[in-house]
Amino acid sequence: MLKLTTRSSWLEFRDAIENSQDFDTSGALKGRNERHGAMNLGRLPRDLDATARDADYVVYSYATPIAWRTQGQWHTPDVKYSVTTSRHQSKIFTAIEGLPGGLLR
Repeated sequence: MLKLTTRSSWLEFRDAIENSQDFDTSGALKGRNERHGAMNLGRLPRDLDATARDADYVVYSYATPIAWRTQGQWHTPDVKYSVTTSRHQSKIFTAIEGLPGGLLR
């Protein structure tokens, strides 16, 4: 498992995400390969459940998915949480912007 920090650059996160690598930080930000539909949905709004449950890769802030890839398309819902999660979202969304599949909100 790749170890990053929340101070790692968005480029380091982009590389991990592009390669579907599981990563952890010493905080609450992590990326995981998810293939079984049994993922934790945390505080994700329920209207987003269907696309999130079909994800093959998910980035979490605390226990909530903040970005996920489904059939090659990235989903980055415009949902506001805490100040810390907003920082995580900003870094991860920047990392995902240039990847194949772009950003769907």
